[in-house]
Amino acid sequence: MPMMTISPSMPAIAKGQILEALLCASFGLHSGGKAVLDFAKALFGNVTVSNAAEDRKEDEKLAGMANGAWGEDGAHCALARAYCLLVEHGEDGNADCLKTIALGRFLKKDFEAKVKVVQDW
Repeated sequence: MPMMTISPSMPAIAKGQILEALLCASFGLHSGGKAVLDFAKALFGNVTVSNAAEDRKEDEKLAGMANGAWGEDGAHCALARAYCLLVEHGEDGNADCLKTIALGRFLKKDFEAKVKVVQDW
């Protein structure tokens, strides 16, 4: 399924949460982070994502964290969170695209288990 832009009717707070989760995942993945970042750019636009990524880099530097300090599990959880938020807001096509990206890095059963954990929060 092709990537789409995010619905303009989605609340700004939800868009921000999805973008933040995608950035967290892209920073934490040791492989596959570029695919997540490209997906975020398709949803939100290159400038928005680039600016948010620069802000995140600066925040991590100020906090004394290395790029991707949350590790693979944090990235896995962030992908599941973004996926759940997309589904919650009716962005099923975009959720499917993100799931495809996630399954390129994580096993299906593991991703589905992580989604279940996020849903139970």
